[in-house]
Amino acid sequence: MSLIPVILSGGAGKRLWPLSRARFPKPFIELDSGENLLQQALARAQALPAVHEIITVTRQDLYSQTVEAYAGTARTGLTLGYILEPVARNTAAAVAAAALACQQRHGDATLLFLTADHVIDDSGAFRHAVAQAQVLAQGPDLVTFGIQPDRAEVSYGYIEADGHEVLRFVEKPDRETAQRYVDSGHFLWNSGMLCARTSTLLAQLAEHAPELLEQVRLSLASSTQASHPGTYRMKIGRDSYEAIAPISIDYALLEKTKRIAVVSCQLGWSDVGNWNTLAQRQAADAEGNRTQGETLLHSTQDCYVRADDRLVVAAGVRGLTIVDTPDAVLVMDTDRPGLVEHIVSTAQARGHRSCFQHGVIYRPTEADTPLETDLAQHAEHDGDNPASSSYVLYKKAVTGSEIARDLDWADVEVWNALAGQQIADAEGNRVQGDVILNQVRECTIHSSDRLVAAAGVHRLAIVDTPDALLVMDARRVELIHPVLVLLRARGHEDHPAHRTVYRTWGTYTVLETGSNFKIKRLRVKPGASLSLQMHQHRSEHWVVLDGTAKVVNGDQEMLIEKNQSTYIPAGSLHRLSNPGMRDLIMIEVQSGPYLEEDDIVRFDPPAGPEAPPQAYS
Repeated sequence: MSLIPVILSGGAGKRLWPLSRARFPKPFIELDSGENLLQQALARAQALPAVHEIITVTRQDLYSQTVEAYAGTARTGLTLGYILEPVARNTAAAVAAAALACQQRHGDATLLFLTADHVIDDSGAFRHAVAQAQVLAQGPDLVTFGIQPDRAEVSYGYIEADGHEVLRFVEKPDRETAQRYVDSGHFLWNSGMLCARTSTLLAQLAEHAPELLEQVRLSLASSTQASHPGTYRMKIGRDSYEAIAPISIDYALLEKTKRIAVVSCQLGWSDVGNWNTLAQRQAADAEGNRTQGETLLHSTQDCYVRADDRLVVAAGVRGLTIVDTPDAVLVMDTDRPGLVEHIVSTAQARGHRSCFQHGVIYRPTEADTPLETDLAQHAEHDGDNPASSSYVLYKKAVTGSEIARDLDWADVEVWNALAGQQIADAEGNRVQGDVILNQVRECTIHSSDRLVAAAGVHRLAIVDTPDALLVMDARRVELIHPVLVLLRARGHEDHPAHRTVYRTWGTYTVLETGSNFKIKRLRVKPGASLSLQMHQHRSEHWVVLDGTAKVVNGDQEMLIEKNQSTYIPAGSLHRLSNPGMRDLIMIEVQSGPYLEEDDIVRFDPPAGPEAPPQAYS
């Protein structure tokens, strides 16, 4: 019995922000297995018997990411079809589009609709449940999948069932009601998966959602199609599809039809709907903490801490979710995961870049420069007052007069004293930098180079620096000393150095480092010059972002303007200087087998603090 799985992939990127974004939604999140959720969905689908073709319905702007994800997962001989939506219109439109496209291509096929953002750990039970659903789907019914609950979960919808018969669908209940459902033994979690023959599905849509079905049909008529060996795609036209009301297949059809059956199953299933469900996939330590990445915890219990690219320290806290990404940080009460959606909605209304896509955003750590764009530049155009809502977006520009911005968080007691000089908001919070608050009280928050969002917390000190993040009980500053002792014992490179290093000629900031490369941002003061020097093991590419660079490279001397670049090969004598009247801002990309600061030979070393062996690069 042939089967065509249809993977529904998309999402708004809210519930797992800041890891997920509108242009990097939940299906692309990588799990501890090294695969992302979309790859796992494809692997499950292609492992089913008699599957030769799989269709994915996704947004047009996610097509390239989807193809890349499938490249290392799809088995040989499998046909991959893509139905590309111009805008997301929820699952009803996506299901209807896939059914109409399959009818046109295959006639009356059996379809299996799968979500791309769920986890299923028991693949054998999954195959058995699909086999049951295929048999039931040969009759006049649609077939859904109900998960046998193991707890009173309030974030899932429920199905009341008697054997294969669906009695009713129930929306997300309160905890007391959910517990009654679980205790009764007659309720299942609604998994969102569906199996049906194309003819049955289209007939039911025509009866219960005729307007939506006709709108989708008109949209497909204006689509463009392309095919190549082993793959095809259908790009839906924007005008007709954009007019479709966004509604789920549950609301549009499943809750209305009487022709529906359910397969009860235990699949090790989770919809990974919030940070708590993702955290539970990590093993807890003796204190109930779950961590991922480089973390240091002291006097901390029942926390989930995820560090992407730098050290995250938690001290004296309990029951927090701390998620650190290169351009945004979330600190949230673990028991209130829904608060993150308010954070994202607020930032989204402001057009904050961290809502839409990932990107390492490095802001100035020494002085504002034309290189950087602050969100405050856009605030005057939107006209609304963030303080009028229950969640507040702070977009305060940090100036050189605010000494605290350059303090190492090891000096948190000093930092707290400086922060205390600021005026507190109505909830007693004192903040610096780019900060969003939702139901937060009596916190001091310092953001240096990324957005810091806090939700449902109180009496915390949150100190963000380019290379480390500290979250601690603001009333227990004595905890910082044992934290520093632990750091010293580890030999951690983030103590005591900063990513930004000051020199008499200006500063350099290390943006990223790999096994054979290092990327720096340089700021050279007007009239300043670096020494004539040579590197034996590395070459350098210089790109001018603002200002003018005077460059000596071997026997050549040249001026490099904004948006121009030059290459310094290993072994070449070179010098960099700023002949202009404003700061020179440039990016330096080093590459080679050895990138340490002692790979330098100076030919006119300056006196004083710049003398060897203290070299800039």
